[in-house]
Amino acid sequence: MKHVDNNRQVDAVYADFSKAFDRVPHQLILKKITAYGVRGSVLSCFESYISKGPISKIKLLTPLTSTTRYMNSGVPPGSHLGTILFKIFVNDLPHLNKHSAFSLLADDLQLWKVINTSEDVSLLQSELNAFMDWCRINCMEINIKKCNHIKFSRKLFPNPLVYSINSMRLEKIEIVKDLGVLMDSKMTFVPHIDGVRIMLVTSCCG
Repeated sequence: MKHVDNNRQVDAVYADFSKAFDRVPHQLILKKITAYGVRGSVLSCFESYISKGPISKIKLLTPLTSTTRYMNSGVPPGSHLGTILFKIFVNDLPHLNKHSAFSLLADDLQLWKVINTSEDVSLLQSELNAFMDWCRINCMEINIKKCNHIKFSRKLFPNPLVYSINSMRLEKIEIVKDLGVLMDSKMTFVPHIDGVRIMLVTSCCG
C-alpha cells in the first residue's frame, strides 16, 4: 500500500495449485520430513499415516466391489495432520524467492514486486519460472486458468509488460479478491466498500 501511495507500481501474480493435497508424493514428503531431522518413532507415525491412506475403491451396481488400492500420493485435506504435511512439503518454496515477496495460503500462491524498470518485470518472471521448475520436480501442477496478475499503481501509464507460465500469458485483471477483501488496481478499495454496502442493504431489506 505504501508503495502505491508513493506513486510506485507493484505487480502481483496470483497462482493456484491444481488438486494440491491430492498430488503430494508420499515418498517425497517422507524424504523432506527426514531432511528436517525427524527420525525414529515419529517418522514411523508419519509413514504409517501416509501408507494407510488415501485409498481407491469402486463399488458397482451389484454387490461386487473392486479391490482396494492404496494410492502413492495425497494427504487428507481438512485434517490437522494433512495440513501440517502439506506445509512441510511446500516449506522450501520461499527459498526460491530472491527478488520478490512471497505468500502462500493453503494452495494459493502470491508473488509481488515493486516495478521500477522492465528489468524488475524480468526478475519477477524469473521467480515464476523457478516456481514452475519446483512444481515439475515436486510433481505438482498449476491450474493456469485460475492464475492471473494485477498491476497496483496510480500512475497514468504503468509498465504494461505481462507475465506467463509455460509460455501461456496470464490474464491481467483490475480487481482481485485477497483474503476476502476486494482490491482494485489503484488500491481505492471502492469495489469492496460498494460490495459491503450492497450486502448491508440487502440484509436490511430482506
